Amino acid sequence: MSRPLLLSKLDLMTIKRKIGKAIISMFILGLIALFVLYSLGMFKNKQAGILVDSDPVSEVFINGELKGNTPYEGFHKAEEIRLKIRPVDSSLSLDDYETKIDLTPGVRTIVKRVFRLKDEESSHVMVSFEEIKPNETSAVVISVPDGAEVKIDGRIYGQTPLRVNINPGDHELSVYSSGYFEKKLPIKAYKGYKLTAFVKLSKDVPQDSSMEMIVNETLQITIFKVKIKERETSVRSGANIGFPEISIAKKDEIYAVAEEGENGKWYKIILPDGKYGWIESSSASRI
Repeated sequence: MSRPLLLSKLDLMTIKRKIGKAIISMFILGLIALFVLYSLGMFKNKQAGILVDSDPVSEVFINGELKGNTPYEGFHKAEEIRLKIRPVDSSLSLDDYETKIDLTPGVRTIVKRVFRLKDEESSHVMVSFEEIKPNETSAVVISVPDGAEVKIDGRIYGQTPLRVNINPGDHELSVYSSGYFEKKLPIKAYKGYKLTAFVKLSKDVPQDSSMEMIVNETLQITIFKVKIKERETSVRSGANIGFPEISIAKKDEIYAVAEEGENGKWYKIILPDGKYGWIESSSASRI
């Protein structure tokens, strides 16, 4: 029978030293791995995106700091922020717009504001997100006034306030109420998030008929002519994409321009029936 192998004290000390070195090496490798992961941003909080647009051009302040003019797009820490939008042209006597927004990590929040002298004629859109169950995707639509009709991708879902389940991806949201201009906007839904769209509609204020007659007579003067360069472009009842579409202008058609909108972004054209409509100036070229 063989005798058991006995280790000397020297052998035991050697083994202990080797084990100790191995533990230290593993610890150092672990620290290096953690440092690499941190450097790659694995443990950093995802930033949140924000897009702010307005009509007319405005300054954008976040937490009291001027970030630039609209359209403004940037990335910020995911937290509650104070947003202020101030029209650049002070001669227009338009009030600032201020609100608080919870920015969501990895998601872009959209704010769009149309300033007008009267609040009832101003419009506002804010789209934000809130994390929900991983396999759910929903949309909440709130409007001023309440009871507005909600369409998503052309399908009527009901009246505001409304919550519906939708598929992740790109959609077109439409909000409409009698006596107000329809508001259409593209939205993008994310899996695991609730999209909340707050929409303030602008009131369709009827003009005095005698005043309208005077305006029409004045606007018969042609400033210049333009030629449509897009395949098709929308002709709207006002100088903003929020106004209803009243006609379609097609490529190579020529129109007389009766008025140039603010900042030269819109043209008021004379239609074949003698009525007026607005087109975006980028869709036509002067001739």
